[in-house]
Amino acid sequence: MPEVVASADIAFALAYYAMAAVPIYIARRRPDFPLSSLTALFVASLLACGASRFIDVGTAWSATDSWVAVSRIASAALALLSAILLWSLIPRILALPTALTQRSLADELQAEGAVRRLAERDLLHARGNLQVALAALGAGFVLTDRRGNIVQMNELAQSITGWSVDEVRGLSVQQIFRREGRTLKDLDGTLSDFIDSHVAAAGEPHQEQLHVRDGTVLPVATTVSILRDPDGQTQGIGVMFRDRSDVLKSEAENRRLAALVESSRDAIISCSLDGKVTSWNRAAEVMFGRSAAQALGHRFTALAHFAETSVPTGSTEEIVHGESQVPGERMRYAKDGTLVVISELVSPVKDSKGHIVGVSHILRDVSVQRRVEKIRAEKLRLRAENERILATSRMKSAFVATMSHELRTPLNAIIGFSSLLSMDVSALTDEKRRQFLGHITSSGKHLLRLINDILDLSKVESGTFEYFPERVDLHSLIEDTVATLRPSMLAQTVQVKIHIAPDLTDVDADPARLKQSLYNYLSNAIKFSSRGGHVHVQAMPEGADRFRVEVIDFGIGIPDGGIAKLFVPFQQLDAGANRRHQGTGLGLALTRQLVEAQGGSVGARSNFNEGSTFYLVLPRKGKEIRAALDVQSDGRKAAMPHLLVVDEDDEERADVSRQGTDAGFIVASANEDEAFALATSHLFDAVALSVFVKEDVGLKLLNAV
Repeated sequence: MPEVVASADIAFALAYYAMAAVPIYIARRRPDFPLSSLTALFVASLLACGASRFIDVGTAWSATDSWVAVSRIASAALALLSAILLWSLIPRILALPTALTQRSLADELQAEGAVRRLAERDLLHARGNLQVALAALGAGFVLTDRRGNIVQMNELAQSITGWSVDEVRGLSVQQIFRREGRTLKDLDGTLSDFIDSHVAAAGEPHQEQLHVRDGTVLPVATTVSILRDPDGQTQGIGVMFRDRSDVLKSEAENRRLAALVESSRDAIISCSLDGKVTSWNRAAEVMFGRSAAQALGHRFTALAHFAETSVPTGSTEEIVHGESQVPGERMRYAKDGTLVVISELVSPVKDSKGHIVGVSHILRDVSVQRRVEKIRAEKLRLRAENERILATSRMKSAFVATMSHELRTPLNAIIGFSSLLSMDVSALTDEKRRQFLGHITSSGKHLLRLINDILDLSKVESGTFEYFPERVDLHSLIEDTVATLRPSMLAQTVQVKIHIAPDLTDVDADPARLKQSLYNYLSNAIKFSSRGGHVHVQAMPEGADRFRVEVIDFGIGIPDGGIAKLFVPFQQLDAGANRRHQGTGLGLALTRQLVEAQGGSVGARSNFNEGSTFYLVLPRKGKEIRAALDVQSDGRKAAMPHLLVVDEDDEERADVSRQGTDAGFIVASANEDEAFALATSHLFDAVALSVFVKEDVGLKLLNAV
């Protein structure tokens, strides 16, 4: 038993020494694995434990208990087993990296992580830039694996195809892109079939058909790129595609427009900004006698042969600056030397960005059209002239009938009362004789006035009437005229009120002609006033160098359309056998002629059953009257142009009439109701229409003139 215990203690000691030798062995084999103070303390404790076990060998011989021997043997076995296991771990311990190595590895891993994060960020940026570029190009993008199955699509590709990424993932790329009439088939592990059929020329767009999810087919242009690994092995393909539907529609529209241009009857010519021809259709070849090959590259102005007096409808500078142009007409010489009329529209030619890159000329030969229009206008003029002659003839016939009555009445009175006086005189009292003589005198005066009106009208129209302007007292002149009409006023019980503006002084006029004009106005006003009524006569300045006289009555007025018949020779409002008021219709016409001959104007306005206002406007100074009269006395009146002024506003009409007179026109003024009758009864060289005249009235007047 003691021998066994001693052997166990020796084994124990050897196990401790073996375990203590492990750190020392490792330190010798790994210089970079130095022994620390804690390791040295651990080795010392193991050595001490081994020494204590050798000491216990001497005491083992005195041990007699068997249980002590068993415990020592078991402890020794466990110690030896621990030493054996520890030594078996030495290769693994030696393989462990040191702290320095670990720090170096950690640094390398950190640097590699930074590089990877930077690469991932660059990849993310590149992917974002690719998405932006594809979106800007309007292009879809599809990525496949090495078998040709789709693994990725951008948003635009999803929108065009109608497939989402999850739905299309795993489908063959040939199920989406294929040629017309081609059957579906999956790839057999490679992309060679798809690549061979789509990459005829590397990087060049390939015309293809895209099968959309809903079954429709879109024409697309595809560009296929092969993706390879560092060893050159194919890893997949990238397909970029763009929808060509709009392009094809645009091409079709361009072909249609080109066909329209080529078949147009108008010459359509495009030029660059420097004026050189870039397109020349068939109608241009016919119009200018040059083929497109002969015209292209030459300056348009050198080919057109426009007349020197022809005004361009739009310059290149105006077109470039965006100024709008309207169609115009120009004259050009045909091949036979004749002048033809060309209607031309010049407009800018813009590119897709809206920049002006050229000029377009659309031209049409309108010579025949203008000749037809001229013939039509001449026909209209002749028709209007014929109607005017017929109207004048009718008016003269009516005038003859009226004049025969007007002349016969005073003549019958003269003859009748003369016969009574030549009979038995003893049967007549002195009062009766004076009464008969008075009737004979008044009838003679009336007859003389009729004859004078006819003669005066003839003289005025022939330009032989004489005027003698002088300084007049307007108030006295008007009162004298009113006094002349006193019998008519008493017969109608009409009162006449006179108002002269205080600032109306220094008026020059021909007193006899002014009285004659006022007499015609006042006699009509009294005639058409109701019994017990009143008439106003007022005079006022009209600007700085003219004056205006108005005669206002509150009688029956003039019905609609009646004003147009005023101031026209041989016309009366109630002409015919049933007329209620006497007169020849010459008074107002003579007044107009007298006033206009002195450089003035006349007019009227009225409300039916409310009354009328007749006015005249004359120059205020004698020199202006004499200037107007000199034109007539020189025999130039017939050569002066006649102007018709049409305006509803009396002041505007008078102002324009004055300006027309100053410009050398013989002016007649009227409102809308009066204008057409004047236009059909007189020849006018020009018409001044207010912008407020109704459109249909204006067109009717222009046709009449």
